[in-house]
Amino acid sequence: MQPAAVLIPITFLLIFIATSACSSPPVAEFYTTNNSGNAPFDVTFVLGDLADGDSYRWDFGDGNGSTELEPTHTYNFSGEFRVNLTAMRGDRVSFAEATVKVEPGIAGWVVLEADRLVVSPFETVDFTATAYDELGNPIDDADFIWGVDETAGFIDSNGRFTAGTQLGRFDSAVQVEFERHGKSASSSIPVEIVEGALHAVKFAPTRIDVQAGRSVSIDVQAMDEVGHVLDDAVVKYTALRPGDHIDSTGLFEPSPVTSNEGVDLIFIEVELNGNMVESTISGTVHPGILDQIHISELPSKLNIGESHQLSAFATDRFDNVLELEKIEWSVSNAAVGSVTESGLFTAGTLAG
Repeated sequence: MQPAAVLIPITFLLIFIATSACSSPPVAEFYTTNNSGNAPFDVTFVLGDLADGDSYRWDFGDGNGSTELEPTHTYNFSGEFRVNLTAMRGDRVSFAEATVKVEPGIAGWVVLEADRLVVSPFETVDFTATAYDELGNPIDDADFIWGVDETAGFIDSNGRFTAGTQLGRFDSAVQVEFERHGKSASSSIPVEIVEGALHAVKFAPTRIDVQAGRSVSIDVQAMDEVGHVLDDAVVKYTALRPGDHIDSTGLFEPSPVTSNEGVDLIFIEVELNGNMVESTISGTVHPGILDQIHISELPSKLNIGESHQLSAFATDRFDNVLELEKIEWSVSNAAVGSVTESGLFTAGTLAG
């Protein structure tokens, strides 16, 4: 009797395994209330009429899942999500899948960016805008409307900004706006406009006319293309004639030697951030103020009525000869003689 007692449970076990192995798999079938929409997008998953699993496992494709029979899930992220349903009965499983497409939702915010926000006049900068819905999903097809503070510059429909000529910081220089599903979002960004690169040099006086012994101060201004003064530019002066001197402030002191008309007197070098502009100031060093008058001597002896032509010239204190416009001749005693306007002296009757 002992062997029969052992065979019964084995026979039962074999029947159970055979029955389980031969059972058909469950049917996995479902549909969605809607398979496309805008975030946040609620989708209810409904089992089909043929679904006959004992239990179900849902994978919503976004990292979330459920074991409810007919769950509702909210998609907060945009994209295409493959939904998988696993139907289970015993150790048999079946699968079904569907795709849910989620587009970004209503306008949330926009981010403005540029590679630089400090520019010089007429410089261009390409601004980029990235739109997001209220859940932070990027919106690739946003239609941006660009705006600008007109005192700061100009911007085209593609976001290319061209700086104007007015210097300063403009807090809302560039603006952008977009609209989605009835709601708009906007943003702005500051721009600072500073002086441009060294372009030209302006100096005063533009020509030097100075007397020997006098000095003249040279004022030099470095400017950008627009004409803004560049205070940080470095100016170097060089006197071109031997004996002339000019200091670092631009004070020019010529030597006592006069010059020809319109010679080069000062060489100017202006440098800023690796850019250099050179220029030359020309002019004339004239004799100084009248210091002495030199008159040619009369012969030691003249007869009464005899004439002699006199000449005269003037010099400054450096012995530079002055060009005299007029010489007035006179004698202190008519008996000694007389002199004409041209300096012709005629001896008088007074001997001595």
